[in-house]
Amino acid sequence: MALQKQRIDSFRKAMEEAQQAANSEEKSTAGDKYDTSRAMNQNVRDMNAKHLQEALKDLEMLQQIKGDVLSKEVRLGSVVKTSKGNYFISISAGQLKLGNEIYFAVSTLAPLGQAMLLKKAGDDFSFREQTMKIVEVF
Repeated sequence: MALQKQRIDSFRKAMEEAQQAANSEEKSTAGDKYDTSRAMNQNVRDMNAKHLQEALKDLEMLQQIKGDVLSKEVRLGSVVKTSKGNYFISISAGQLKLGNEIYFAVSTLAPLGQAMLLKKAGDDFSFREQTMKIVEVF
């Protein structure tokens, strides 16, 4: 969660800086240059606002994970070992290394996460025309 909070702070800061840059643009005699620069800064601000909203949504998702609740079915917060790889069902955060093992953080909204939801150890599932077996869920 600390990494997600850093992402949020970074997007907030970038958004504020872009807004300040847009607000501080002085009208020049060139006219169009002022309007173009201001519009570009506003676009950067809007892009960072969108990223900020996504990061806040991901943080909310992470906060829903209950580490003290074990389930035999794949759900939010599950660690899943399959015949083709290891996964942490949370948010889409890429590759994570724990000890000597590699895990991929996958969102429940991603197609792979959807394919695994509610499956149990021993179940098969298909993803991108490949069949995988769930070996362990914890």
